Amino acid sequence: EVVPPSDEMAQMQFCMWVTGATWCHYVLYFPMGRPITLVSHIPVDTSLHGVFSDTVWEFVREVEEATTRVKELAEMG
Repeated sequence: EVVPPSDEMAQMQFCMWVTGATWCHYVLYFPMGRPITLVSHIPVDTSLHGVFSDTVWEFVREVEEATTRVKELAEMG
């Protein structure tokens, strides 16, 4: 089984969080020489999904607050 690099794992976990998937496949293909394809089953990481939930919704709140402030400033100007 192939273990994805941490940045690719985070991307796969985020995609699963967004789509609600409970697993995905990590596929590596090496076409050089004799072609090789490696496939790993990646299960959902619910603890990481909890971090996404907290972080994303905090970011959304920050964007909403900034948007409100910009609108207020535009009305004043």
